[in-house]
Amino acid sequence: MRRLGQILSVALIGVLPAGVGIAQKAAEATSGTCAITVEGLWLDSFPVTASTDGVCGQADVTLIVNNRDGEVLFSETQSPSSLFGFYEVNTPERMTMALEEWIGFNTSSTTTGTLPDWIEGEAAPVASEFPFYVDERVNHRVYTSIRSQDMPMICFVQGMESSRCLASDPEMLMLKLIGVQSFPG
Repeated sequence: MRRLGQILSVALIGVLPAGVGIAQKAAEATSGTCAITVEGLWLDSFPVTASTDGVCGQADVTLIVNNRDGEVLFSETQSPSSLFGFYEVNTPERMTMALEEWIGFNTSSTTTGTLPDWIEGEAAPVASEFPFYVDERVNHRVYTSIRSQDMPMICFVQGMESSRCLASDPEMLMLKLIGVQSFPG
């Protein structure tokens, strides 16, 4: 058995470039550089891309949503350490799965009619255990209009305990940022 170990050690050393030890190669393989892009389709109309390029688990991740003509409708870049689902994502395989889940499994599609009511005169929509926080560019009039139109809406993870929600305007094939839905984290 000892002889087999010596033969394997010599064989491994023979295939590594000069000056590179086994431990260094193993560290490079496990830390992994991630240059990964995954694609999907949101609400049957909007191509979405999630990507990263750098050290797995350390390089920022980017989400881009386009219209069918390729125009960017929404984009954001975040640190994976601030996103639910990206914990200990340190290999290309794990990063691919995390990016796929970010634009797939970890999204929720519903309609704007399911958003909480916003009573006139109140500062925000009716709070629940996990409140909805309206985007600063959305006032009461805009919010109640979007809610009453019952538009298709998609929400995706944008933090450790919240999802950003975008509504689809079917007539204009545009997305409108509505706000953030909190969830248990």
